[in-house]
Amino acid sequence: MLIPPDLPTLDLPRALRSLSRGANGATLPLLVCGPAPDAAARARLREAGARLALWEPADDQTLRFQVNRALAGANAGDVPRAALRVPTDWPVEVRMGRRSRPARVYSLSARGAFLATPVPALRRSLVHLSLPLAAAGGDPLRISCEVVSTNVPGNLRRRNLPLGMGVRFLGLRKETQRVLERYTEERAAELLV
Repeated sequence: MLIPPDLPTLDLPRALRSLSRGANGATLPLLVCGPAPDAAARARLREAGARLALWEPADDQTLRFQVNRALAGANAGDVPRAALRVPTDWPVEVRMGRRSRPARVYSLSARGAFLATPVPALRRSLVHLSLPLAAAGGDPLRISCEVVSTNVPGNLRRRNLPLGMGVRFLGLRKETQRVLERYTEERAAELLV
């Protein structure tokens, strides 16, 4: 259920409980979408039970990520993650040997990323990319990665993800790890009410 941050109601907790109750009694997930409200309005939304947000302006990648996250709901805890994961929408060049191809970073963690690309590399391939996060000296982060999963057309395609590949970062320096952790923590906070 997508709701605006300024839902016109006198009893916000009751309105959210009512809106999130499906016809069959199941609970519908809530996603607050629109202009970011002030701190007091966000506190009221949190107290009423809303937790996920999509503040304007929002890109397609973040919309897909947040809708998937809301729909995962209680099942999100079934798949333990080694690191906090957040949506991004960064264009990057993926280098494999002497070749390169364009991709978009769909999601990012301090340990890996999912790269949206119509032509992913094969599993276990070594690829290299530069992320638009500043390392020491202001240079972009240059990272070597191993392809650990792919999402390609066919009967095993996961429709909730774009076509592409999941990569695991290899040999990260501590400074690079800290830059990634700081970015994911800040970005994750932006996605909560």
